[in-house]
Amino acid sequence: MVLTKKNSISNPADNRNYGIDLLRLFAMFMVVILHTLGHGGVLNAATDEKSKLVWIFEIGAYCAVNCYAMISGYVSYSNKEKPYKYSKFVTMWLQVVFYSFGITVLWNYLGKVVVDANVIKNSLLPVSTSHYWYFSAYAGLFFMIPWINRFVRNISKNDMTRFVVVVFLVFSCYSNYCITKYGDVFKLGNGYTFVWLIIMYLIGAWLKKCEIPKKTKAVSAIVTLIICMTVTCLLKFFSLENKDFFVSYISPTVILMAICYVILFSKMKFNRFFNAIIKFFAPATFGVYLIHEQRLIRASCISNRFTWIADLSLKEIPVAIIGCVLLIFITCLVIEKIRMGIFSLLRINKMVEFVVFKLETGLKRLWLKIYRDKN
Repeated sequence: MVLTKKNSISNPADNRNYGIDLLRLFAMFMVVILHTLGHGGVLNAATDEKSKLVWIFEIGAYCAVNCYAMISGYVSYSNKEKPYKYSKFVTMWLQVVFYSFGITVLWNYLGKVVVDANVIKNSLLPVSTSHYWYFSAYAGLFFMIPWINRFVRNISKNDMTRFVVVVFLVFSCYSNYCITKYGDVFKLGNGYTFVWLIIMYLIGAWLKKCEIPKKTKAVSAIVTLIICMTVTCLLKFFSLENKDFFVSYISPTVILMAICYVILFSKMKFNRFFNAIIKFFAPATFGVYLIHEQRLIRASCISNRFTWIADLSLKEIPVAIIGCVLLIFITCLVIEKIRMGIFSLLRINKMVEFVVFKLETGLKRLWLKIYRDKN
């Protein structure tokens, strides 16, 4: 954490939480770790002590998706109702199609793969075809956010805390236990569903509404984080039954790790220079996911391409993992910043806002007309 002198901290009028923005970057970095080790084949290739070392990295990064979803709740919730911009979804959809369709066309042009009409059609329908599972799940969450925020806003802090505790006990603790014996009783799909993103969003909103980061000491969050990671690793390495019992998005320890990260990063303060860097790169994090998880990119550049890491020595493995992840992360980050620059130059986002605003205005008028006619 970078702490600065009072005279170097950014303008107090700037309410932006740069620690949370930094968590966006860190969470996406952890997502790349998960994909490099998982899709890259390192987890399957590593054996004995090397396997344990690799799994420590995997478990340490497993809360990444929960962190990212909690950030949405933490940032999007406010005590006062604000206009909800549906243009954000259209802008995000265009961003997704830019990569799903654009890379498909590029790969076909370069001769890396022969693309048929069905593949092209699927790349143009990212939500319907679940080209990216997270975006499809987020699409379900996005249109419910105004109503979720209203629910959180209209209940007391004590009720919200009790609600989150019940949700945690039922949908994490109990559900995680049931999976090993009775299956996925609540159909949470191990966290790969929009229902799970809603739950994580609610926890993020609770953290904001009840000011949990302000009430929690950093040392308490750090100790809890270490304990949760240690427990998860011990269960993974020494459990005689289900070794992946707690290695899941819905795992209690993984959720608590994500909560601790939100608490810790929200407390961070930086000087103007670091704020500017964070503000510049944080909006590009989602693009990192879209690029390296594009199906053709994953198949040709990620899948089983990193099994060689398992052949290195114990001392070399951490360096190789961090080095490869950094290379992927920075490359994708730069590409996304270029894409954002192109969209800004062409004023695409402004055009989307204008078109969506006109549609919303027309729909509101139509709704009022129907409502008046009925009454």
